[in-house]
Amino acid sequence: MRSERVLTNRGAVLSLTSAVHNAYHNGRRMAWVSRYVAAVLMGIILLAGPDAAAAQTADLSSEADVSLITILPGPAVYEAFGHSAVRVHDPEQGIDRLYNYGTFRFDRWFVPKFLYGQLDYYLSVASFPAALRHYEQLGRPVVEQTLNLTPEQRSALVGFLRTNAQPENRVYRYDFLFDNCSTRIRDACTDVWPTVDWSDAPDPQLTFREMLDRYVSDRPWTTFGFYLALGPQVDRAVTSREAMFLPDFLLDAADHATIDGPSGPQPLAAAPDTLLWIDGYTRAEASFPWPVVLLWGFLVAGIVGTARQRHSTADWMRAFDRALFSVVGTAGAALAFLWFISLHEVTNQNLNLLWAWPTHLVAVAFCGSENNPYLQFYWRATAAAALVMLAGWPFWPQVLYDGLIPLVALLGLRAAWHGHVPGLRAPREE
Repeated sequence: MRSERVLTNRGAVLSLTSAVHNAYHNGRRMAWVSRYVAAVLMGIILLAGPDAAAAQTADLSSEADVSLITILPGPAVYEAFGHSAVRVHDPEQGIDRLYNYGTFRFDRWFVPKFLYGQLDYYLSVASFPAALRHYEQLGRPVVEQTLNLTPEQRSALVGFLRTNAQPENRVYRYDFLFDNCSTRIRDACTDVWPTVDWSDAPDPQLTFREMLDRYVSDRPWTTFGFYLALGPQVDRAVTSREAMFLPDFLLDAADHATIDGPSGPQPLAAAPDTLLWIDGYTRAEASFPWPVVLLWGFLVAGIVGTARQRHSTADWMRAFDRALFSVVGTAGAALAFLWFISLHEVTNQNLNLLWAWPTHLVAVAFCGSENNPYLQFYWRATAAAALVMLAGWPFWPQVLYDGLIPLVALLGLRAAWHGHVPGLRAPREE
């Protein structure tokens, strides 16, 4: 069933969004419910739009404006990088619409499709005042840049957006770094305006990984996941054009871009204007590095346990090792899936697989078989791989997460123990 027909009363949906938002403020246990439901309801509102927009096919009046809308990052993980959209405002005709390339359906297949790299997003159309109220409820500031366009340039972009908002055209295959809500707007401008010039866009002189780091510095577990899952492809410097995958950088690029006007090249966009500001809003700041501290704690526990095993029985180390190799094996299986099976390109050639072997999931079942020569060889190979990884840590072509050093060291230590590396078990005889 077409998603435009899902919603018959936007006011009711917005009221429900407000009610859930109030529940968020009335109890912390409702926080995740509020943000999740608000996002889903906003998606319904947005998906309801194309029929209404298609009805507004009359030419825009001379009072019409087209502007780039930038929504600043929010506290949820999926809000961390901000958002871009296009506003079409014609007060004479009563038009005030938001064209949004960031719409998706959250169903039971969302996470599997995301992991596999086969996730579809949509161009949707919504009432801009309704969208502005939604972002106010989420506590996310909104910035507008009115575009300096001739009537012909304005009509070309609006026509492009209207055509692409139709059900048969609006779906696209989402790629977080290369095809998202921000890059779609960049490409639309380039397609419909041959004279737009982005060459003065600021060059961030950063890699993709460094750019992402700036937005998740307050989310240490997200940072941990990015470093673990993303391969060396994200460690090259981005171009000024590629940097526009982040809404903040599209905003800066539009601020420096030019387009041909009646008297020659002119600025593409007026100075940014903050339409909505949230008191107390702050950008991400570095938070306590819990993953790093925990992994160093596990290394200390592993060293203490290994030392005790040299002189006495430490039965708890068997459970410790099973947990260690199970976790590392599971991580390796996930990395192997992302490289060899998923459609993601930025997860290929991931050097973390040099130490996170999926085979640990099988080998862990034989941790107690100390006298098997084949297993001893396997564990020694594991220890050697960990040692090589640590020795070359600063020199690998992929930037590795320093917080993983204690985990790799612990892996090597315990693998060496099970591999009967000479000298490690002395003086105790097994």
